[in-house]
Amino acid sequence: MYTAPVARNDSCTNGGGRTGPNVPAGFREVTKDEFFAALYSDPRDIMPSNVNPNFTSWETKRREVWGWTYPGWKNPREEKIFALKL
Repeated sequence: MYTAPVARNDSCTNGGGRTGPNVPAGFREVTKDEFFAALYSDPRDIMPSNVNPNFTSWETKRREVWGWTYPGWKNPREEKIFALKL
């Protein structure tokens, strides 16, 4: 399970002039449509993990982290960021 801290005011790895958390190392930022298209096309059972209130890691049954989304359940109105594992 991915549990690295997420800093609120670091610049994102893709630039774009947006403030928010960095996309974790080993992940690439994607659009919401790309994220959910990849999720629905993957035959594995991938579920969100709400262990950390600041972000959501998406994991397989074997706890392999597949994706990452921000914010978590604690900040539902923040700007949304989606990332897939490389």
